[in-house]
Amino acid sequence: MIKRVIFLVLILSGTALAGQTAASGDTVHSISLPAIRVELKPGPGMEKTSGYCGVCHSLDYITTQPAFSTEKWGETVNKMVKVFGAPIPPDAAREITGYLGSAYGKTAR
Repeated sequence: MIKRVIFLVLILSGTALAGQTAASGDTVHSISLPAIRVELKPGPGMEKTSGYCGVCHSLDYITTQPAFSTEKWGETVNKMVKVFGAPIPPDAAREITGYLGSAYGKTAR
């Protein structure tokens, strides 16, 4: 109980100090990160892969994966649909799986 009270006091103190800092006219600093554009390898299914997969996550999630087998890519696409709710129709999922297997799979060049 005492730990919770101390934690609450520290949080409230920090919040009050942050408010005083902002109210005292200090300049707020920010940074701008560069836009990172990931290009997928060309091939049949690249457009659907970019469109469907890029809606939920950055395409570097694809390009930084190990060279999975086409079967493993299929399991990954299936997981995205069934577990994470990706709105990918079955025909597009098959095309995406084929593309990932050929472009980023164990036999990819």
